Amino acid sequence: MLVASDDKLKSIVSRVLGQSYLNLVVGWPLRAVLQPGMGFLADRLLQEDPPHGPLTQLAVSCVRRELPYPRISLRQANHPPFKFDVGHVPEDGALYVQHPCFQDRYVPPALVNDLLAREKLGAFRQIAASLGAKEIRIISGAVRSRDWRGKATIPLPDAASQIGLGARFDSQNSVIEEIYARYDKPRTPPKVPSELEPWVEMDPSLRAMKHGRLQARLSEDAVSLEIREEIGGMGRAAVGLEKYGINVGGRYKSVIHSLWHYRVVYWPTP
Repeated sequence: MLVASDDKLKSIVSRVLGQSYLNLVVGWPLRAVLQPGMGFLADRLLQEDPPHGPLTQLAVSCVRRELPYPRISLRQANHPPFKFDVGHVPEDGALYVQHPCFQDRYVPPALVNDLLAREKLGAFRQIAASLGAKEIRIISGAVRSRDWRGKATIPLPDAASQIGLGARFDSQNSVIEEIYARYDKPRTPPKVPSELEPWVEMDPSLRAMKHGRLQARLSEDAVSLEIREEIGGMGRAAVGLEKYGINVGGRYKSVIHSLWHYRVVYWPTP
């Protein structure tokens, strides 16, 4: 979703038109010299056109391939149903990605995968607590992302630090098995709160965890939590739009693919 006023939209479209035209007709050295001038010319023409004038509408339709995102005004973005992170104020000319679990929530594309990884880890702990967990024990972990030699792209402790996972490691960078979280005896029957259900529907491990506790009445469960880029391709593609003057949330934060194994022990159910 692109948040843009009429003037900002014209400015962005002008840059897209200027660059797209030159990509077709000239080579790189000459393109680097002419591109600013073409963008300026397109901008002058569009600025003289009314917000919904024929020239503006034609220009917007011409850049659908480069900007296939729905557009709302800055005023619309500041009112329901659109929601953003606490403290974040939507900006004119900013691009946002829809949160896969919460359809009314929007996140800058450069930050979305980092945010989802941290939120998924937090959701796992909250779901375990709501199902009546007595303790969560971390067993092991592994980096699944590999380089061309077949080796892990980063050490396991770095992958844990990236998502805010507080685990300890031995001299071989293997997880030290220990209690990760401990909970008091619950006062209510096991149940997944409605605000956490979207995470259960999104992730098969969390879905199996819920079923095992509520349907099979497990007293102990092995859970494997996979952390990876949920919106990888879309996030990277969106970051490439900075050259058009679109704010994508800063530098892209990639997430290393990792797998973490836990043992969840539950309090006895009445």
